[in-house]
Amino acid sequence: RVIVNATTTSTVKSETEVTLSAQRTGRVIELPVEEGDIVKAGSLIARLDLTEESVQTGNALAQSKATYEEAGKNLKRSEGLFNKGMISQQDFDAVRRTYDVAKSQYQASVADAEVKSEYSVIRAPFDGVVAKKSTEVGELLLPGKEIITIVNPDRIYVLATIDEVDVGRLKLGQPVTLTVDAFPGELYQGTIKRISPIVSGGKLETRTADVWIYFKEKQQQIKPGMSADVEILVSTLPSVLSVPSQAVIEREGKKQVFVATGDT
Repeated sequence: RVIVNATTTSTVKSETEVTLSAQRTGRVIELPVEEGDIVKAGSLIARLDLTEESVQTGNALAQSKATYEEAGKNLKRSEGLFNKGMISQQDFDAVRRTYDVAKSQYQASVADAEVKSEYSVIRAPFDGVVAKKSTEVGELLLPGKEIITIVNPDRIYVLATIDEVDVGRLKLGQPVTLTVDAFPGELYQGTIKRISPIVSGGKLETRTADVWIYFKEKQQQIKPGMSADVEILVSTLPSVLSVPSQAVIEREGKKQVFVATGDT
């Protein structure tokens, strides 16, 4: 009997992983976490300096508020004149439109100030561990600059790439044996939870499909980013001749073995 396994080297990943980035320009003034720290949902990750921008935002807000209040006074005064027949409907409508524009601009300024204030404080979106820190206190960040990566180590899986020849013989729930380089000699059991419907690879590349493998038991010592070897039993061939792979030699493109006879 010959057992045929699909094997590959893969990476342990977290089901919940997020990279937090700057959403506005600002200098980092507070960064109370380090790589490996455990964080709770809502805890402070970073704070950006708003001093200069706060002055500009405050001036714009004050100006729009003054314009809005003045437009409101003009509307009230014009309404009284219109009711007395001292101004036309057209003139009154123009004053009302000016008021509506001023009101919209003031509301937009208030919302803009709130958003900028919120963007200056970055908080953890879920419980997890700081996997990577990409900035330091004092660095000037531009929108899109990565700040920190958080993962949930309690929801880990192994993402394996399996050759297309073997993918068709896999099924959901199929058992998997895993080994992790960080813990030599230890065997872990897993289960196939998802098989990608897409095979990737170019014309000259090996065509593979992604397979998601979850550990059967919670593994506290295994961390996202570790390398893992995957072994999946894909078929068993009964009643066939087998030899050790070391006994097979290749000559002129053909695989051969030496056969011992009674005369040798």
